[in-house]
Amino acid sequence: MEYFGGLPESKPGVRAPFEKGRVAMTAYKWDEAIGHFEEAMKHASGTELVALHGLVGRCHYVPGRWKEALGSHEESVRLAEHFEDRQGKANALYNIGTIWLDRGEADKAQAKHEEALKLAREAGARPQEACALGSIGAFHFVKGEPAKALSYYEDALKIQRETGDRHEQASLLGNIGLAHSMNGERDKALEYCNQSLELAREIGAKRVEAGVLTNLPYVRTDSAKPGEMIGYYEDALKLYREMGEKRGESATLAGLGAALRQDGEHEKAVGQYLAGLEICSAFGLTDVSGPARHRYGLGKCLDAMGREKFVAACAKTGMAPPAAEKLAKELASPRER
Repeated sequence: MEYFGGLPESKPGVRAPFEKGRVAMTAYKWDEAIGHFEEAMKHASGTELVALHGLVGRCHYVPGRWKEALGSHEESVRLAEHFEDRQGKANALYNIGTIWLDRGEADKAQAKHEEALKLAREAGARPQEACALGSIGAFHFVKGEPAKALSYYEDALKIQRETGDRHEQASLLGNIGLAHSMNGERDKALEYCNQSLELAREIGAKRVEAGVLTNLPYVRTDSAKPGEMIGYYEDALKLYREMGEKRGESATLAGLGAALRQDGEHEKAVGQYLAGLEICSAFGLTDVSGPARHRYGLGKCLDAMGREKFVAACAKTGMAPPAAEKLAKELASPRER
């Protein structure tokens, strides 16, 4: 969700670095963008500061620096309260909720998104309202309630079409596809996912495109050809790496590992899972992008390959043999399995 708090119309000392920061964001140069936004803060005031801290939070969030992102969004909330900026506060609460959801704190996340929805409606902030609706729909999806999820998603999509936000439309179309898939409506699911993918590619929304590509194996589980699922994951992985999006990269590596296992490519799968574990360790990732999926997949590879071949596959990736032996022992223990 984007909130600019008057920045496009601000004085030159604020507007010029803000615009440079936005250009850097579109090029996935997150630290460069942060530098420009911090320069803009030196001359900004009021809602401009609310928005700038939110933008810095987004630049920390994408490459996996969740603690820094959380701090920036919390500062955005504080400033929004000080300047009585309900739209800005709704935006910041939405972003905080997204971080908590990524951390596996579903109750905290839902509370933030419901508060964001209330504030957005009070402020008449339709884009923030739509994003909050979409997020609440996602909670129902995770709970296994596709009908409720669809209701929220469709309300959000209606608003996004009214406001002309094609990026969010692309994202919602993909979510609607997943909800139909959970509901057993495979044809509808594939139709919506294809619409999402086409729109994402048309507008250059690489993050949305990558997300759809990682979801297509689940939607097409009964119809995908051999090797096709691997191709989806490899294409998504390339996009996430271009963006420096570590959470998406980690989750995609887990999916790719599973697809390789399914095709009997256990040695290759070991490499993908270990690469994912390295990212988890570096960025403290949890939930679907965290270590549990990678360790589970590695355990399955150990079962299929046997200890000797498994340790050799780990060593082939550059892992020291003692560390590979230790990992094999951990994975074979009842606590892991």
